[in-house]
Amino acid sequence: MDNQFLKINQQCFNNLIEINNALPIVETKGDSTMIMYKIRLTLSATLEQMQKDNQEEEKKIESIKIDNTKNTLIKKGG
Repeated sequence: MDNQFLKINQQCFNNLIEINNALPIVETKGDSTMIMYKIRLTLSATLEQMQKDNQEEEKKIESIKIDNTKNTLIKKGG
């Protein structure tokens, strides 16, 4: 499976979080209950992975500094 990283804007991310928070209060019966459960699990896992990926990217960006006095890159952490 190809792991292609894509950006998502904050509004889309917020919309997904609102959907995730609303799903538990939707009334379901019969097979719909299991379908909604699987949807909630998938959405929660996706949001968690997106948050993790964004945090790691922020750490990578912050960890690279340029030392202009020596014309070299200094990598910290990551």
